[in-house]
Order: sequence, then C-alpha cells, then structure tokens
Amino acid sequence: MKRTFTLLLASCAILSGCNVERSLNEEDKPAPKMIVADQTTYVACHGEVAIYTNSSSGVTTYDVKFTQADKTEMDVRGIKRLEISDVPATVPSSLPLSPPDPKTGTDKDGKPYVEGLIYTWPDGSQGMVKNGTWKTVPRRNTVCDATQP
Repeated sequence: MKRTFTLLLASCAILSGCNVERSLNEEDKPAPKMIVADQTTYVACHGEVAIYTNSSSGVTTYDVKFTQADKTEMDVRGIKRLEISDVPATVPSSLPLSPPDPKTGTDKDGKPYVEGLIYTWPDGSQGMVKNGTWKTVPRRNTVCDATQP
C-alpha cells in the first residue's frame, strides 16, 4: 500500500501540482468512529479509518477509507468538511411511546413501580423511575452490530 501511495503522490505532483498527504501523523484511527463528511454521517465499525489530505491550488479536500457495520468497504473522496469522533460506548435507552404512570401503574407482575429499578418493555425500550417520572437509562451502543436494520 505504501508503494501505491508513493506512486499516487508522485503522479499527482507531476501531473497537476497537487499535494496528497496522509493526515493525523500518517496513522490510521481505529474503529469505531463517527464520520461526518460534508454533512453526511457514516459509522466506521471495523478495522482502521484511513484519512488522506489533498491540496491543490490552495483548496484542501479529504479522502476517507473505512468499513461499515455490514462489512461494506467505503471510500469517500473529495470531502470539503470532515469531522471524526469516537462512537459512544453507551447511548440513552428509548422509552415506550406511552409509558404507564409510574405513580399509579404496575409492572408485569402487578407490583407498583420501584424508584431506581430498570424496567424493560416488550418492544425493547427501557426506563427507570426517578423522582416519580420515567427516565432513560444508558445501554450499550449497538450501532456497529451487524444485525442492526
């Protein structure tokens, strides 16, 4: 790969006067990463995220190579604005659309809801009663699970 990159760099410089550089100290960033490329969001889930900086006539663009959750290889080129961040390990749970009243409702066993306990509904949503109201709870981020729709 280094030979291909060097050849690309030399060809680009000779033919068009542009400059192609590996950014981030020529290091790839390990996945998972959230990538926002010109306002389009991607998630890199496997392997490394390779970032290239291209400069030509005073204009800088980026190329990014990465692998998505479904193992699709992505090669996004000509990016004008690039943001890369870590994918959070946890995300807030979702609450059901119409959660029961935590003060008067009962759980699946017919018992009153208890403050501080986590309850799970059949649709997978989760919540906890805190100060008499339902609150979301942190749960594992599954964005990189291959089974996600």
